[in-house]
Amino acid sequence: MPNVKKHYTIEEAMGAIDRSNGHELTNGPGSPRPVGQVPDGRIPYNNTGKKQGHEYMHRGHIEQRNHSGDHPSGLVALKPLQKNMLKKSRTENRYTSARLTQYLLNSTQGQQALDELDNNVGNPQKWIQNIPVTDGTIYGFEQNGDVPKQVTSAAINIRKIGGELFIASVYPMGFSGERDYELDTFF
Repeated sequence: MPNVKKHYTIEEAMGAIDRSNGHELTNGPGSPRPVGQVPDGRIPYNNTGKKQGHEYMHRGHIEQRNHSGDHPSGLVALKPLQKNMLKKSRTENRYTSARLTQYLLNSTQGQQALDELDNNVGNPQKWIQNIPVTDGTIYGFEQNGDVPKQVTSAAINIRKIGGELFIASVYPMGFSGERDYELDTFF
């Protein structure tokens, strides 16, 4: 692990996700947020996922086939939100998303971006891509995929408003082999 200025816990990572997940950072419809102020009101996005928080869009398994009963019926009719989510790479679940966020915040690149935000260097929003992930226990799904694979690189989009950390998006970018379920049953 890198030289960490501030170590983020899983709870802090989850809090930063929850702070901005599915909400527009404005004071109302069409009005931009004053710089440096926490927004008074947040507007939830629609249920198609087009404007939904990226962390939400980038997590969870999307069942594409009906495997129930003696005679599975084939493909499942997906809702618009599920269709949009399926088009994106995703972590396995909400907890894995928070673990990935924690890992990325504590990475060298994450710590550098956080330091720049604290010192008002450059853009007030930092989007870091292709951060190597060496934690072999973080799994996700490739775009249009439904088989869990080990995450090997990821991206995160962060900002600070009024000293509070917001995670605008976090998602896996690179993957390696599929999960070995036989091996996992021993641990």
